[in-house]
Amino acid sequence: MVGPTRVTRADVENAIPLVAAQLEPRTVGPRGDRISDREMEFLSTLAVHGGRTSTSEIATVLGRTQHELSWLREELIQEGDVYGPRLGQLAMPMPMCNRYILSHYELARPGASTELLSLDEMWANANLDDTAVATEATSPRHPRGAPPRR
Repeated sequence: MVGPTRVTRADVENAIPLVAAQLEPRTVGPRGDRISDREMEFLSTLAVHGGRTSTSEIATVLGRTQHELSWLREELIQEGDVYGPRLGQLAMPMPMCNRYILSHYELARPGASTELLSLDEMWANANLDDTAVATEATSPRHPRGAPPRR
């Protein structure tokens, strides 16, 4: 047998970013390429909250009413991009979605056909402190490419 016979927590933690970098483009990427600008903004707001929050929180961050966002919410649920774990809540279906959305949002935003909030504006509107959001253990609050909160 070559190598260690036991896989440690450090081994797993070191491997997760490498595996995620290979899986994200294959699993989340194809759908991410087909969503509308407003859907991407909605998903980014959900990701800012760690991938799970209420529809009312998303509306607050985006400066819109829940009613204005209901069509986006329904489309994203129908496509499997989000799900409702309980009444009034939305969640990302896979932890890697948060990281992918946050890392690609600012790259896609300048080419949007409508003006979208920046991640910095979302963080400010969300009024979250650095410990309030529980993100996936392998992903820092500001994953690859996402700008730090100011």
